Amino acid sequence: LSGMHTATYMPCMQDAHGGMFHHGPQYVGSNPTAALFKFDPPADGCYTIEEWHPGRNEQCNRYLLDAVLLQVTYGKNRRAYTYVEQSLNNGQWNMLGALPFKKGYRGIFTLKGTRAPCREGNSCFWAADAFKLTKVSDSAAGCTLTEQLLTPEQVLQGDFEHPQVIVDDSQGTRMGASDNWSFYYGARVGSIPGMCGHQGWSNSFRYLNPRVSKDSEEPLKFVFKPPMDGCYLVEEFHPASMCSHSLTSSAQLTINYCRNLTVRTAVDQTKGSNQWNTVTLLPFNLGYEASITVQHPQVGTDLVVGDAFRFTRVAETCPQVLPQLPQYLRLAQHPYSVTVDDSTARIYGGRVTETHQCDKTAYLGKIHAINDLALSAVFDFMPPSSGCYRVDEFHPEVSVGCRLGVANVKVDHCLGKSWQGNISLYEKGEQWNTVGHFPFYAGIPGKVTSRPKAGSKAGEWVADAFRFTKVSDSCGTVPHSELVTLRLVGVDLTRVQLPDGRLTTNTDQRLAFHEAVVDAAGLSSSQVRLLGLRAGSIIAEFEFQGEKPVMTAAVKRVHEALLRHGHGSLEDKLCEAATVGMEPKACRAWMIRTTASGGWTTEKTNEEADEIFPVSIWISIGFAVTVLCILLVLVGFYCVKRRRRAKARNEAQSLNGKDDIEATSKDVKDDISDSASTATPDRANCCAQTDMSGDIFDLDAMSVPESTSENNTGKQ
Repeated sequence: LSGMHTATYMPCMQDAHGGMFHHGPQYVGSNPTAALFKFDPPADGCYTIEEWHPGRNEQCNRYLLDAVLLQVTYGKNRRAYTYVEQSLNNGQWNMLGALPFKKGYRGIFTLKGTRAPCREGNSCFWAADAFKLTKVSDSAAGCTLTEQLLTPEQVLQGDFEHPQVIVDDSQGTRMGASDNWSFYYGARVGSIPGMCGHQGWSNSFRYLNPRVSKDSEEPLKFVFKPPMDGCYLVEEFHPASMCSHSLTSSAQLTINYCRNLTVRTAVDQTKGSNQWNTVTLLPFNLGYEASITVQHPQVGTDLVVGDAFRFTRVAETCPQVLPQLPQYLRLAQHPYSVTVDDSTARIYGGRVTETHQCDKTAYLGKIHAINDLALSAVFDFMPPSSGCYRVDEFHPEVSVGCRLGVANVKVDHCLGKSWQGNISLYEKGEQWNTVGHFPFYAGIPGKVTSRPKAGSKAGEWVADAFRFTKVSDSCGTVPHSELVTLRLVGVDLTRVQLPDGRLTTNTDQRLAFHEAVVDAAGLSSSQVRLLGLRAGSIIAEFEFQGEKPVMTAAVKRVHEALLRHGHGSLEDKLCEAATVGMEPKACRAWMIRTTASGGWTTEKTNEEADEIFPVSIWISIGFAVTVLCILLVLVGFYCVKRRRRAKARNEAQSLNGKDDIEATSKDVKDDISDSASTATPDRANCCAQTDMSGDIFDLDAMSVPESTSENNTGKQ
């Protein structure tokens, strides 16, 4: 035990194995706390591995880390990695998988603290309690880790074995006769946001307000028809708020699953907005209609929302998937980036099937769209969350037989918005190049269309891959990012097959790569993002996000760490990560590229407006406008009254002489002219304020038809 302490906290000792465990703090220094368990196999064979940790009591669970690293040494110095989610599945044996052990070769289980958070936010710790190994067969040859592939992919990346179905509020059915469930649509004509901004999956949701509802118990039903038998991960999506109204912390769900079985649960809608949230794992069967009904908890006056549910088949049976669920929740449920390759793009014209010279440096080693045959390629993207996304482009490097020119690219984003421009294909090949930052909304499809620039010769245009990476909630504020690319030589991805952008594959390798770079960079786990791993031999692409000086220093630390070699070095850890589950293999690693991106704060534009004034402010504004109108009417009456009095005085003074009358009349006309001039003033500023969001817009940037000066003069 390194840096560990004997437990004394009673809420955690209640369900500790044997009534006692040891604990270590969150990894915040240079050396993580660790606990080592030794196992001497009595015979060769395949052994299942189970782990126990305490924490059923909420007073204990709130402090437990979301992820604890487990490294297993087995056989002849072979290693495997995984992460244990200690805030889940507490006070029970949890199956982690199976590995082959050999008699005479000690097995070692090393638990290490990480920088992962806990729900409390501070005073986080992790537990080292117990492991159980059970021999299940004599044959080590057939013993493998349970499949590390939980593949609820993005919609575009689904496969036959792991279908994914999203049921939106537009398909929800009210089960009462009245309209207790109101419908909110987040987009109006011209992409102007609704009163509550652009919220909800597909920019809409339904909600029930118990204060105004005639029947607050009325349920909203979402029907799901399973495409095949299996265990499905059920997830829920909800918006951040409903104007100034808060959402309930206990939305009641009744799930009809399997063959007419029912289970009830609740979702806290005050948390986890604008993302998919895990509800449960349940079996569903083909031919048996399933459903989820949403109801108000009948406690409190907060709103309940019915927005969207996602059903993803993850395995044939639910016990199969439980060991890997924490890895999926950490890596795949909220993907940092989604990469769309030309192999899945919609290519108009002909698709290249034969080998081409551009294949050598193409993304994933193959080009499918070249203007010898293809006319254009469309890369579709379904945003998993609303926010600002950086769009990057990848193309091969120019070489003999791969002479490239210029591509015309159109990005369809937001709600009917688009950007179009030309990008160079004859430079910066075999790397990701930023096209721009664009707002996308959850459930609203976006796409990038690439086509040859007019006048391009045959073979001068290719469409290889595009990557969509969420960088912030609004394009008005984009944090500074350092994109870091590492290369490992001596190992390859041929055996493990890690296609970039599909973070549900080979979770052990990905987590090990991420943890190694986090340690070297000296940053928190959330500041380091693994965007992708691809062949070549292995190219690992990371993003460091935060303050520019801090990120620049982190890049320097990683670069210096890669200059050191030998046991315990960053290079050594990366080589171990690349060979998880295989025989350890020496390799070399170095940094091949760093690129800075983002780092600005600007005023929000209308299409990105998320913050709308609460109802109370709108009422205040309306009251102020009404008062102003009344004051203007009173001033008008007062001016008319004064004018009549002046006219009466002038008539009374007519006996004083004609000259006096003309002089007085002239003065009065001048006064009237000065106070009621219709001359157009100079524009005080170049901004206009919208009546919806209160945002300021540049008049020069607004599309307003221009009138001729003659017409303007006439109108004036």
